[in-house]
Amino acid sequence: MKEAPVESTLKLEVRSVRQLLDHESTPLIEPRIHPDVAEVLWTDALQHASSQQFRIEIIAPVVEAGQEEEVKNAVRYHYAWETEKASEEIEETLRDGRKSLVVGLIVVSLLLALAEAILVFGSGRFLTAISESLIIFAWVAIWSPAELLLYAHIPIRRRRKLAQKLSEAKVTLSASITR
Repeated sequence: MKEAPVESTLKLEVRSVRQLLDHESTPLIEPRIHPDVAEVLWTDALQHASSQQFRIEIIAPVVEAGQEEEVKNAVRYHYAWETEKASEEIEETLRDGRKSLVVGLIVVSLLLALAEAILVFGSGRFLTAISESLIIFAWVAIWSPAELLLYAHIPIRRRRKLAQKLSEAKVTLSASITR
């Protein structure tokens, strides 16, 4: 059995630390990384999702004093925010699943009772077909709640786990060596 690597390194070269930090396009106070940087890091991390932890190495032409800490904070904040968003999405999905389940169970109960009642009033192919159609419709009505509660949260949990690993990544910033 192949073991997951303990640590994967994600390398990223940027034009400038200033562009990486995305100060100009956001009115928010919290440190931000440019959406393109976040997307590239995310895509690279997906290829190494089985890693236990990540190291992010960012290389810029020029690095000024204090920028490494600012970059670390921006990366951590961005992916901690992504982790929180995914957690909220899981809760919302499960809440919707529970509400849908209640509605679905009511619909199933009513349709199954109606299907039985139809057969009580008579028999024949037409009434049997209607009764069986109601039974099929009842099970279709419960399909979506079952999917929400059983499966819909799984990819969101994977996304949250990856975002959590990225928020905890060791981030280094270094100047590129020009010759």
